[in-house]
Amino acid sequence: MIAGQHQSENGVRLKFGDDTAVLAGCGKLVDQSLHYTVTRQGAALLIQLANNPKPFTAVLGLDGNLSGPGPTDVQGQIVTGYRHYTAYKRRVSDNTIVPGSQHEVSEPIYGPKLERCAIGALPSTGPVPSADLLASLAAAAGDASQQKTTPAGPRMSGTYQNSGGLRIQFASEAAVLDCGEAHVAAAYTVRNDATALRITLDKAGGPLILTLQPNGTLSGTGTADVMGRVVSGSTPNGIAFAPRHTQCPVGILIPNGTPNS
Repeated sequence: MIAGQHQSENGVRLKFGDDTAVLAGCGKLVDQSLHYTVTRQGAALLIQLANNPKPFTAVLGLDGNLSGPGPTDVQGQIVTGYRHYTAYKRRVSDNTIVPGSQHEVSEPIYGPKLERCAIGALPSTGPVPSADLLASLAAAAGDASQQKTTPAGPRMSGTYQNSGGLRIQFASEAAVLDCGEAHVAAAYTVRNDATALRITLDKAGGPLILTLQPNGTLSGTGTADVMGRVVSGSTPNGIAFAPRHTQCPVGILIPNGTPNS
């Protein structure tokens, strides 16, 4: 998946989520979500967006910037007017109107519109503020340190594990490594070059470098040194943790622990 927002000089924007990207600034069209897929082609990542009437492809280069196809037809919606009405709040107990709750509501009316947009060079707007999920991942691993931003560009998702006890759960913000009783949250980077797509996990004990294989597995060499924590009990102030230092062989990590077809 891709993280971050890219914006051209003419105001066209693509803001990426886990599996959809929001296209905004295309003429008078309202913002719309487009599903996308990512394919590696040498040192570039091809992002195909499910646009109507015809999908288009943007290329994510090594500099982190997007290159679009140029003038592109986009089928979407525009606001053609507004519907105005009076609304009230009602009590749950007897469905009667709450006195003084009367208020006016304006709802937009939408209509279809085909717009031709110039989707060209879209530079990255920079790192993305981390979501609450990162705090959850860090808390689950007993790690109090939390990064405040997520790098823009390619990211990983899903869970990978091997038979040696190493398990890595990726989210766009960070990853959690499990090795035996040790659990730790780690920031990571994804780098695509002419030979492979590589993931580097920044953790205590030294970085862990993995390579994404064509069959969807991750591969690495040596041993993963995991200096993490384990729940040891509880205190009046919350959960208590004890340090744990474990090692697991890396080898091949399979998505979701099952063979990839």
